Amino acid sequence: SQASTITLHLQQTDNQLSMVYQDDGKGFDLKHQRQSSNGLGMKNIESRAHAIGANIAFQSGVQEGFQFRLVLEHPSQEEVAEGTAPST
Repeated sequence: SQASTITLHLQQTDNQLSMVYQDDGKGFDLKHQRQSSNGLGMKNIESRAHAIGANIAFQSGVQEGFQFRLVLEHPSQEEVAEGTAPST
């Protein structure tokens, strides 16, 4: 990707964990990459995110770097303590 800077931001709220990865690399045409068989890296990230019940969104453009945001909802500590957490 020819990135010189990579940023990884993690944030946890009471019932959500989010991770944002961003780089300043050369980027790519996201639509073309999804249609190509060469996009296995993104497909693997997406598959693993869905396997743990997370949502994921990708963003990129030629000469615009690459970014993805992963969000995983989880029960709050209060819901767990009260026994009202949704079952999985």
